Amino acid sequence: MEFRFNEESTKNIVEGYYKKYEDFECSLEIRRSVREIKHPSRPIPPIKSVEPLFVLNGVLNVDGKGIEVSVPVSYDDVKSVFKTTLEASGYNVKNVEISYTKDEKLINNSSGFEYVAVDMSTKIKVK
Repeated sequence: MEFRFNEESTKNIVEGYYKKYEDFECSLEIRRSVREIKHPSRPIPPIKSVEPLFVLNGVLNVDGKGIEVSVPVSYDDVKSVFKTTLEASGYNVKNVEISYTKDEKLINNSSGFEYVAVDMSTKIKVK
């Protein structure tokens, strides 16, 4: 079955993973990144493409001093976090995809992020 995790659930899972496995107390921020793609040889207007950008904000302890940091997180890292977290909870994860709106005209002021889709099933537990 496919399960969809909205922005709030995605933040909870990613933040929980980094706290538990990486000992990094942080908050996940989902921003939008706009790229312009120009045609290489024709003078037509560029196409704008929007992608969500995942950034972890937190405090890193270095020599007893807290230093504020922002760390970009790749799509593959987010997918890996979902896979690790859900499998540790007893689910069999087959596939993880990140869904977002690519057209800048359709998203207004949001990040364009829609949901994380996870194709998974529960493991059979023997009593």
